[in-house]
Amino acid sequence: MTRVLVTGAGGFVGPHLRAALETSGHEVWCTDRTLAIAPQQIPCELTDADGTRALVERVRPEAVVHLAGLS
Repeated sequence: MTRVLVTGAGGFVGPHLRAALETSGHEVWCTDRTLAIAPQQIPCELTDADGTRALVERVRPEAVVHLAGLS
């Protein structure tokens, strides 16, 4: 099992990726600017360096899937 951090998890792809990772047995942590529905979903503004650093220190992910961004 791998601990995975998914940024931008509130977008179109995020929920699908989270479900697939969890089905595969991974521990999934999610972040988005406003997402905070469950304990493993943490709001974070990635342009805030201190906040992002604190998020990574808290979650200690083994892998990161970066979906956050403007399209």
